[in-house]
Amino acid sequence: MSHTPLELQFDKERLRRYLQEHPDRAIELALNYREDFSLLATEYKFLEKENQGLRQENQALQSQLIKRRKSSPSAKLPDFLEKY
Repeated sequence: MSHTPLELQFDKERLRRYLQEHPDRAIELALNYREDFSLLATEYKFLEKENQGLRQENQALQSQLIKRRKSSPSAKLPDFLEKY
């Protein structure tokens, strides 16, 4: 989900005004944001590790494919098509 700078500025201003009206909620909101950030960071690390594994697997499969192509005889057109 991508936000434009204007949307981010609007969210920031809305939060600032809310906290001015409800200063007692600041600690609770900060803890909620910290918890959300921590969960996202953990998931990001997991996905990054999984992505790295998939890239390595993809690279190995591509390497196998290249080896197979080199070792197998290349396809040859039938004689009657080679004239064209």
